[in-house]
Amino acid sequence: MQWLRRSFVTGFFVTVPLFISVAAFIWIFNVVDGLTTPLYDRVLGRRIPGLGTASTALVIVLVRTARPTRTDVTESSALTLTEERTAPFGQGR
Repeated sequence: MQWLRRSFVTGFFVTVPLFISVAAFIWIFNVVDGLTTPLYDRVLGRRIPGLGTASTALVIVLVRTARPTRTDVTESSALTLTEERTAPFGQGR
């Protein structure tokens, strides 16, 4: 029974984020495709299959490049901030 419970919990915590990620990707694709299709139709004069996928990929890449690429700096500053806020509790005040 313990094995079944552990397997169910593990499967739950693996599949739920996977489904959320897929749903988020589909939502992002629909939003970007809905915004760009009328523009592309007007500019190009016809529909080109796959242009919405390319636009979505471009938006994802642009969003990623807009974020800081040095995650170690971000993580260390967040860790320092957390340590500063919790320091009085660790010193017995």
